[in-house]
Amino acid sequence: MCLVYLLTVYSCKKDTPYNDSSTGNKTGTVIDGSNAIIDKDTEWKDVFGGDTIDYYIKTPIRIIKNAVLTIKPGVVVSFETSESGIRVEENAGLNASGTLKKQIVLTSRHETDGTWRGITFASNNPANKLSYARVLYAGSMKDAGFCDSIAAIALAKNYLVKVAITNSFIAYSGGYGIWAGSGNPDLTFNKDSLLCFIKPPLAITADNMFKLDSASYYGYLNVSYIEVAGGEIKGTDTIQRLGVAYRILGRTYITKTLTISPGCLFEFNKTGELTTSNALGASHTGVINAIGTTTSHIIFRGVQQDAGSWVGITITSPGDNELQYCEISSGGSASGYQNPTTAKGNIVVGRSNTGATATIKYCTISSSAGYGIAMFQDILNPANSSNVYTNKVASFIDSNTYSSNANGNKGTY
Repeated sequence: MCLVYLLTVYSCKKDTPYNDSSTGNKTGTVIDGSNAIIDKDTEWKDVFGGDTIDYYIKTPIRIIKNAVLTIKPGVVVSFETSESGIRVEENAGLNASGTLKKQIVLTSRHETDGTWRGITFASNNPANKLSYARVLYAGSMKDAGFCDSIAAIALAKNYLVKVAITNSFIAYSGGYGIWAGSGNPDLTFNKDSLLCFIKPPLAITADNMFKLDSASYYGYLNVSYIEVAGGEIKGTDTIQRLGVAYRILGRTYITKTLTISPGCLFEFNKTGELTTSNALGASHTGVINAIGTTTSHIIFRGVQQDAGSWVGITITSPGDNELQYCEISSGGSASGYQNPTTAKGNIVVGRSNTGATATIKYCTISSSAGYGIAMFQDILNPANSSNVYTNKVASFIDSNTYSSNANGNKGTY
């Protein structure tokens, strides 16, 4: 399934109002304070069919113990208050699996952005799933004690969380679309899901960048990025081009092999950095493999795009680090991780005791507040150092393009 097909199923236009079953011959089920705790396996069924509301939620719902709430295909749920929502607590589960023709709708009949709280996952139950589901008008408030931000769907902080979100439409949130807290969130998000927001659609941890797929659509109106909290990237996989930027907030540690697809765009805040060290600085085993093409460059830049808008890429590992057909600009806000204050640049290669290696060619390196490329002082004398920097495609020919680097294009520290 490709994006073109996806947009024939979903669009970012407001939904047609759902039929109210609170009056007349069709009376939907009301869930209030008397039945808001689900402690045994429960099913919500498509009672009326079509667009008629089956359930009215007037309170926060808690799924607890080992209970699993299963929402059947075609169910329409209206959340009636700003406090109403669903929290899936430790060991419990929520399985909302619709079909292409009978999608599950979790909405508010009031049809105002941020009308109900949303869904919080604080469990790693393998049953946790949203598939062919529409989550609309959520994000009224954060689930205090479980998440730090307002979102339609939250992966609770400090919990082991596992959830799969596929073929779904998440829109009109009063905050983020999906927010992933610190801890060990395991998010599967792929197969043509669509998020439409005025605010960033996703706020995730660095280790979840691998989980996002290029077939889904991220953003709406003026949103052109997803937020990525700095931290360790522990997986070995490929980050895919999304059509929007990965906005990195803080230092991000590459602990294994990070492969970046052509066309990816990364933006960094003032303290943003990519480094091939782990968070403790005790291990330098990460590898960055960012190989673009002549027609599809990989871009690394600051959010502000001025010199010194982010730290840069710091390579301190002896692996097969390689940058090709990349555009690296506006770095040098501070020295590279665990390097002296003079080690400022868009790219910093080397460290006295790590034996760093890097191949950098066909790249555009510009607008650094330090060097374009800063190299450890012994790097130009291989006889005295295990650090190696290669930028040549033929003898004595530098294949990179440099401009407007404050301390020079290349220098040692």
